[in-house]
Amino acid sequence: MIPLGTLIGAFLGFLMSGPLGILFGAGIGYMFDRRRSRVRQTTELREGLYIKAIFSVLGYISKADGRVSPQEIQYAQHAMKSFELNPRQTEMAMEHFRRGKSANFDFEGVMRRVNKNLGRNTNLKLIFLTVQIEAALADGHLGVKEKEIIYRVAEIFRFGRSVADDILSRYRVGGQRQDQQTPGTAATDQDYEILGLTRDANLAEVKRAYRRKISQFHPDKLIAKGLPDEMMTYANSMSEKLNSAYKRIQKDIKHASN
Repeated sequence: MIPLGTLIGAFLGFLMSGPLGILFGAGIGYMFDRRRSRVRQTTELREGLYIKAIFSVLGYISKADGRVSPQEIQYAQHAMKSFELNPRQTEMAMEHFRRGKSANFDFEGVMRRVNKNLGRNTNLKLIFLTVQIEAALADGHLGVKEKEIIYRVAEIFRFGRSVADDILSRYRVGGQRQDQQTPGTAATDQDYEILGLTRDANLAEVKRAYRRKISQFHPDKLIAKGLPDEMMTYANSMSEKLNSAYKRIQKDIKHASN
């Protein structure tokens, strides 16, 4: 189906310049349609689509093994606080968490819609996937069905299972990140993995990788891509983990060179 803006542009172009004006008018209309689509996507994200999808899928994955554990409920509450939701948003998140637990929840439909609206916003998709992984690991056990859901989220976002496996590899049983350390301790393999490096990386490579990764979570860039304001705290926590990993690696490399 041809977008309305493109049709109107083509029609106006025909009225103004005849057949030759059709292509020009259609081009202007097409650009208008694309701009309107981006505005609509950002508006929908800020009106709660992203939050609704995260918490409904979180409810779905929590119920995947047949029952929702106290740890999974606790994680959902923790996520609501981490996202700094206001009372209205918290109630909305709780309602969609309950919907996700229902037998008739349309997981595929919700995921297809949020994927369409996120477009190329890779950062938002990674945050979404990470939240689901943390929820699945909250009770200290990753069930077969939970893992299938995680893989399906990754596939719909066009990440592939390898990205999900990479995130899973950074967690211990119980949902604790393997890279949770005090900033002064030695760097681990997980620190290098966060930056997409191996232990043989030199300081220049580490700096380039760090700058590339940290730029993805710059507040201005995330807001421009449609990240809801209430998600900024969560994104900032991911920046802090990148900073800690970078500091540990940088310290180790400088110490080894002395």
